Amino acid sequence: MAEQTKIKTAIEENVATMKIMLIGNESNLVYIDKTGFNMHDSRHYRYALLGSTPHVKEPKQRGRNVNLLCAISVTGCIGFKLKIRALNATGMHDWIEQELRPVLSDRRYVVVMDNAQFHYSSEVKLVLRESNCTIQFLPPHNPQLNPIEEFFGVVKNFFKGIQPQEMIEILLRFYQVLPSFF
Repeated sequence: MAEQTKIKTAIEENVATMKIMLIGNESNLVYIDKTGFNMHDSRHYRYALLGSTPHVKEPKQRGRNVNLLCAISVTGCIGFKLKIRALNATGMHDWIEQELRPVLSDRRYVVVMDNAQFHYSSEVKLVLRESNCTIQFLPPHNPQLNPIEEFFGVVKNFFKGIQPQEMIEILLRFYQVLPSFF
């Protein structure tokens, strides 16, 4: 029975991937997701000259959490929003409506999202459909099918290296650097 479930799951994953590939070419695919990180995340190692001791600044407090809502395509980051508070369906809808919709209106896109609960909300689906987008959900528990996860890894690694101390610094760095990650 367990083997049948595994086979069924593998088939469903392949069908979802094939659907995405058949809907259009890669230039009309847009991947949308969110990630969170802590402002005081840092690398746990440092480099120093031979014979000297590396000094690592460890924050005394955990810091604030930041949510990054982002949309990428093969051309790069086409839109993003930083939020200090938790993100819900209304926040995602507002971001798509205000910032992403003008970008998506020039042609028909396929918007690919994972299975986060707020991606399934009727308001998010509606604003995407009104933007003439086709919505495609990835199979559950398959981040390897979503290139935005790799993008988030690069972004998080970059910010661990610069260790911003103030919230305004992290916001400025994002707006300077994020659009040029491709």
